[in-house]
Amino acid sequence: MISFTIAKFLTSFKNVEDSLHERNLQTLEEHSTKVLHSLKDIETKLQFIRVKAYLQHGEISTARTIAQSIQRTPSYKSESIQLIHKLMEEKRYLDAIEMCDIFKLITVNQDQLKIEGENDEIVELRQKAMEKLKNSSRIDVMTKFPPEIRTLILDQLDFIDILSCIRVSKDWRHFIFNDLPNIRQVILDEKTRQKSGSFCSQFYKSSMQVLSDGVKSLKIDYQGYKEEIEVDILTMLTSVSFNNLRVLIVLFRHFPEEQFRNILRNSCHTLEEVHLNEVTFTCNEILDICPKLKRLSYETYDILPQQQPQPQYSSLMYLYIHITGGYEAEGFKQVLKRLTNLEEIIIQTRRSNVDSLRLIHQYGSKHLRHIRLNGPSPLYTPYDVLTTYDETFIDTSRFDYTIDVHDCLLMTATLLLDLINHSVNMKQKIKAVALCLTPDSRLDDWNSFKYFTSPCLQYIKFSFTKETEEIFASVILNCPTLEEVNIFRLLSSPSNITMDALRSLPVLKCFAIENVESEFYPRFVPEMLYDDDDDDDGFVPDCIKNVDDIIIRQFFTYHALLDNHSTLQEVRLRHISNLEPETFEALFKIKSLKSLNFAGSDLLSNNHSFGSVISSEEKSLLPSELENLVLHDVNRITNDDLQFLDCSNILLAKLYGVTIDGIKVMMENSKRLKKLTVRRCGRTMDAHRQREEVKDIVKRKNIEFELTL
Repeated sequence: MISFTIAKFLTSFKNVEDSLHERNLQTLEEHSTKVLHSLKDIETKLQFIRVKAYLQHGEISTARTIAQSIQRTPSYKSESIQLIHKLMEEKRYLDAIEMCDIFKLITVNQDQLKIEGENDEIVELRQKAMEKLKNSSRIDVMTKFPPEIRTLILDQLDFIDILSCIRVSKDWRHFIFNDLPNIRQVILDEKTRQKSGSFCSQFYKSSMQVLSDGVKSLKIDYQGYKEEIEVDILTMLTSVSFNNLRVLIVLFRHFPEEQFRNILRNSCHTLEEVHLNEVTFTCNEILDICPKLKRLSYETYDILPQQQPQPQYSSLMYLYIHITGGYEAEGFKQVLKRLTNLEEIIIQTRRSNVDSLRLIHQYGSKHLRHIRLNGPSPLYTPYDVLTTYDETFIDTSRFDYTIDVHDCLLMTATLLLDLINHSVNMKQKIKAVALCLTPDSRLDDWNSFKYFTSPCLQYIKFSFTKETEEIFASVILNCPTLEEVNIFRLLSSPSNITMDALRSLPVLKCFAIENVESEFYPRFVPEMLYDDDDDDDGFVPDCIKNVDDIIIRQFFTYHALLDNHSTLQEVRLRHISNLEPETFEALFKIKSLKSLNFAGSDLLSNNHSFGSVISSEEKSLLPSELENLVLHDVNRITNDDLQFLDCSNILLAKLYGVTIDGIKVMMENSKRLKKLTVRRCGRTMDAHRQREEVKDIVKRKNIEFELTL
């Protein structure tokens, strides 16, 4: 088309030259006008060619700019319509719509197109493009994606959702069976069963059989008493075998031994983690079946010795054993001697003795980095509830080398030092020592611990009596790298001996004095530690709550006077008493504070209102740079006390004077709040209704909100 225009231009130009030679002015004017029109037409056609080229290369903005600058010539409309038709043929409907929006307002020979007319071809083309675009949106996008993208999408779905996808179409079924080599986790529990209808349906079983080799993690979680659910889960497991599992979690009452053995055997060469609840298997039996295990957690009634000698087992690095009954020392000894590369061991036992710790010292792997007695369980959620809610237990697994002993009646300084000196690495690199000892422990005989020193100890948790306070103060002085000091289970109020030692620490970041709230603690300590009466008071006799307020206040004042040189970032005062408001005033003057954790209705002396400590009528009295705040069962907190609180993370628990109205005002006033957790606040609260009440605020201010009654 452009070649014809150029030929026409050359002919007209020759006529202009002939008219010039003939000296015919009228003919010259006529032909020269045609030449100028042809030049404009050529320019227009070249501009349209440029628009097409940029559209082909995806440079939409450049194409748009050129299209808007094209001169309005007689060929403009035909060229624009031709371009739109071309885009429609290539199914580039969005580009076609955009070009229509540009072209329909352009004039031809200075006359505005009547875009309102029914016969306007550009408007009709735009309507067709819109219809085509609407219909094209119904195209199965999964068929357009490459296999790598499809796999990334399917990886985000749980197994039941994947089964739903199989039913969409033959293409989707083909994609899943061929493009999804691995399935992250299959969960068999009551919730999943309700979602799927039945584990025993032919569709579920056949799909599971096809996909089972790609399943990497299997969790069987049912501890209820509905027989039909148990039968459903067990029947499905009988018909499907998992041959490439890496992780197996069985939280199932009375799981059939033979069925469990079959699951282990089918994936024996790929299993790396096994977590079990209430099994009759011994540790050695599991290790014999699975030669490549790295992590093993299980609950058993006892540990019985094996008659035959067991070969060494080098791959296991983590072992958690919950012993619900008793155990024979010989059986535990055999397990320890077998695990030559074990790095972390946790023993949970009802018996509060030190036999297991002595055996770990004598026969444990020299690679041990974490040793725990009665520490937190990886199998159960109640401990997580306690950690989040009561915030008494601090997870010491974040430290590289740790000794963590909970409630061991016969724990001695000699045994603790033996565990610390268990290996060269443990002795030289120990980062955390946590001793949650009972008042009946032999704290009077800890003189040998007085001279313990470490060049890299960062965390220590301990109790002391008046007689042994000097010993633990000496340990603080001997470990200048300490960052966190937790006086847990208050047996004697810290005196200047301890506080002077704390002042000597150049990098102290966290200071805590804590007792335990009665309603949580009994679930996690041996029953033998409690008195025999039925009043469920929760505390072991002889624990105290009163602290020396003046000494604590002097410590806070010292750090406040350090001004910007103080390193103290976190203070935890939980379930203690006898503190004066002036002590909190001194605490809040510490500029480096980032986190405060308060608990206990008797925290303040003389029944003072804790609300008056943290806020006045016009502003919050807390440090301006505070990021985290926990208020748990503190005395007389009301809605008015919350309105000026402003931290990144706030947890409110058991504040019965707080209602949803006060929480809404606090959220509205806050400028920094990112996460708010409210638990058991108010006395007559409807959780669903209250979540709805704050829904708009949470969404508008982008706050992570959790409410539990």
